[in-house]
Amino acid sequence: MEFEAEGFGAGKKWFLPGDSTEKHNSGNYREIVYCLDGTITVFKEGILPITLVSGEITYIPPETKHEIKNLSDKPAKYFFVFSKMIESEKKPHQH
Repeated sequence: MEFEAEGFGAGKKWFLPGDSTEKHNSGNYREIVYCLDGTITVFKEGILPITLVSGEITYIPPETKHEIKNLSDKPAKYFFVFSKMIESEKKPHQH
């Protein structure tokens, strides 16, 4: 299940043990990941993996390579919400 409109979107994923997303860059989007059931592990480039259990949440900033995996032996579900960064929120270019 996924929904997207005008730079905002949400969805829910079901993962069997061993399932994962492809490693990808969040680009100009920021994302919230909320574990609904089971256990998921969020890998964000440059920091240690974060393991979430039911009821826990994490944030993925813009321009962050990441992937989500179910490393457990039980099914897992998570909900995600993402939104495009607004131009005024972008940092000015520095030389």
